[in-house]
Amino acid sequence: MKLKKPLALMMATLMAVSVLAGCGSDANSGKEAIKVNDSALKTGYLDGRIDQMLTVNQIKNDDAMADYYKAQIIEGLVSTELIRQEADRRGIEITDKDIEALREKSIKSYGSEDNFKAAMEKYNINDEQFDDMLREQLRYEKLTDQLKKDVKVDAQAYYNENQDQFNVDEQVKASHILVKDENKAKDLIKQLNEGGDFAKLAKENSEDKGNAEKGGELGYFTKDKMVAEFADAAFAMNPGDISAEPVKTQYGYHIIKVEDKKAPHLQSFDEVKEELTAQLEESEVKTKLQDLLTKLKQEAKIEYLDDNYNPEKLMQKAQEQMQKQQAAASQQAAEGSATESKEQAADTSKDK
Repeated sequence: MKLKKPLALMMATLMAVSVLAGCGSDANSGKEAIKVNDSALKTGYLDGRIDQMLTVNQIKNDDAMADYYKAQIIEGLVSTELIRQEADRRGIEITDKDIEALREKSIKSYGSEDNFKAAMEKYNINDEQFDDMLREQLRYEKLTDQLKKDVKVDAQAYYNENQDQFNVDEQVKASHILVKDENKAKDLIKQLNEGGDFAKLAKENSEDKGNAEKGGELGYFTKDKMVAEFADAAFAMNPGDISAEPVKTQYGYHIIKVEDKKAPHLQSFDEVKEELTAQLEESEVKTKLQDLLTKLKQEAKIEYLDDNYNPEKLMQKAQEQMQKQQAAASQQAAEGSATESKEQAADTSKDK
């Protein structure tokens, strides 16, 4: 369902390049734990980013695999530092105006300043930390923009060689208005039946802020792209129909307007050209970025000064912890089996 991004997804977006996190106000606290060329990552910065990412992904510090996740996060932070250094070498600059524009976009995705602040508070991220995350995101975007300049893709050739990928099931083009209250949904349906403008009512009332500004428009979608209740209702309607009753899903109550339907078909190149070109370019840029990171890591001098922040050591700890758990589970199973055998033997003796 094309509804508001969950915070975890948004945070994952902001923390691109494995785990792209920015340094907050604690970045200079603690001792040096990792040296990346001439720069040092300190324990305050590392602990802060590790805690944030574990929290966002709902992983507890005492989780058996916590050290495994920490290793992944630290490797991502080292990559982030290498990208920062590479961006500096390339003369990439991030202005306050850039940060403010991305901040406003982020706030808008939550519908209001209050919703945004509540989300940041939930994950213990202050304004300075968030701005630093935005700075890292912008640095990543500007670097990938530079890499993209040399990318050339042949979308037509890809289409010709992979036409089976462009067969699509039946599609519906629809708009919706999402509200939390069923009575409000029924009142909006009444207004629509009396000649109300769907797009206007969507802009004024829909909880789906991402689509409300577009009059609730969702575009074309196949049945598998929406939650079952919504999809079943939309595909049962005809073009021009508006829901006679609110459609309840996990998100609330929907009023659906079906605008068009397309039968299953092979999409033409013109239909997919723009999106396919973008996807191929994105894939090529990701490959170039990964190649760049591999090169930067090979050429960099990376020193892990503290085993608690050494990915290799953390992976070893995680492996040992898992082996202990597996051994304990096997022993418990064996003891349970032995107890069951004794009980069965005792029952057999009684029967005799």
